[in-house]
Amino acid sequence: MDKYELRAIILSGILLSVFFFAVLYNSYSRFPFFNIFASGQMLKLQKNSRPKAVTIFEEILKEWDNHLDFTSVAITANMLKLFVLSSREVNSESPILTKTSYNSVLMKQFLNLIEENFKDVRLPKDYAALLYITSNHLNFICKDQINMSAGEIIRNRVLLEAKRMLVNFELSVATIGMKLNFFDTSYFIKFIKKYTLFTPEAFRKQYYNKS
Repeated sequence: MDKYELRAIILSGILLSVFFFAVLYNSYSRFPFFNIFASGQMLKLQKNSRPKAVTIFEEILKEWDNHLDFTSVAITANMLKLFVLSSREVNSESPILTKTSYNSVLMKQFLNLIEENFKDVRLPKDYAALLYITSNHLNFICKDQINMSAGEIIRNRVLLEAKRMLVNFELSVATIGMKLNFFDTSYFIKFIKKYTLFTPEAFRKQYYNKS
């Protein structure tokens, strides 16, 4: 093997790695149970899939107990296998996919815009402007499609991200608030308490106790 062949192999390996991590990053938001709709965040596996899920969980526990090199990577890989297994059992990605009207197209565009901008853009009127429609029209579409207001949908996405981050015990409440563009920590605490009935610390304490 000459040096040019070796370079080609190394370059191919780098490109494959970049492609793999790009797919991994983009797949996260495509898993249907990671969404803002509470009814879609729980999935009951079919009977023939349960043994596979149990095997994956057993592998995760084995890795956790043994603490070998790359344990966190192995656990992550097994979690992805579990997500893929679960996602393949979901018949549709969201309650609006069965509708094909113009309003449903706008609704999907609205949800995509929220996913891209929820940390910075919080007002329905700003999303309406991005869609070139009025705020009233956007609210009408949301009510028509999923019986929620535009403001509720935006807020649910922010709340979902806050919950995910609160489970990471290494992040302080103030840091999480800053990452979500709540520059006043007290306001972030009030926001979480209003919509979960728990303070951020009380919410995360549930997971401390479980772990």
